[in-house]
Amino acid sequence: MNKANESLVFGHYLVAFVDLLGQRDKLRKFAAIPTEQNGAEHQEFVALVKDTIGAVDDLQQTSRRFFDQFGKSEQDSILQHMPGLHKYNKTEIKFQHFSDGLVIYVPLKEDDGYSPAKGVYAALAACGMLCLIGLAKKRPVRIGVAIGIAAELRDNELYGKAVAEAYEAESFVAQYPRVVVTNDVLSYLKEKAGQQCDKNDFGCKLKSGLAEQSIKMLSPDFDGRIIVNYLGEFFRNHLLAGVDDGLNNIAYQYVSEELARQQEKQNTKLAFRYSLLHGYFFENLGEIKPVGNQPQI
Repeated sequence: MNKANESLVFGHYLVAFVDLLGQRDKLRKFAAIPTEQNGAEHQEFVALVKDTIGAVDDLQQTSRRFFDQFGKSEQDSILQHMPGLHKYNKTEIKFQHFSDGLVIYVPLKEDDGYSPAKGVYAALAACGMLCLIGLAKKRPVRIGVAIGIAAELRDNELYGKAVAEAYEAESFVAQYPRVVVTNDVLSYLKEKAGQQCDKNDFGCKLKSGLAEQSIKMLSPDFDGRIIVNYLGEFFRNHLLAGVDDGLNNIAYQYVSEELARQQEKQNTKLAFRYSLLHGYFFENLGEIKPVGNQPQI
């Protein structure tokens, strides 16, 4: 909020709405806080609170670690070897915390020496990683990614259409643990990738090249919706370079177990959703492989 003229500055943002699934069901188990005199019930309450708070904190910390390490660990050559990259490397990636979720957002302004291209690329990569790691940790997340108009009411407090559309993509479209990207995001990336750049215009080349790489992370899902394809060739060869398939296999194991659990409970809604997710893993990884020594996650 600008106190001098009480106005808000609106602009375009890429927004990822991340929802940690299953937290509400766990918390519904207790309508009141049991006292220590309740013995086992109190211990169960304490364990549940530690588990749910720990899951939320882990989601937040995992997100921040990814962005902190992004410049060091990202192995795509376009970020490492493009001449003059440092001049256009300034970007902003911000977080808004709420309850059992997280909003990641990137301003799309293009000032002198500033480009959102790297931030958009990093945000899409982070969403794929959060979804995969969440499954491997048995803490699934569902994510919607959108582009639209918004304004920061305060630092790390975004408000506007972009947030609403990311929330709708997460809540009403994604349905189960996957990263759904709206058509506006794909259109934005295609526009940037299609720019004609002069040979010495490094800023233009950076935006165009990173948009092309971002598009390679995406693919249509069974319903025609665009998703971040974290099991796809580009993601595995570039963003998971140096990481063996152990992480994928652990996530696959959890998906298989959760599908079987929902089938046993005859939970039609969740069994159907996890069968779709299981199909995605089967299509990309084939038959599930035994999980040996687990990688550090």
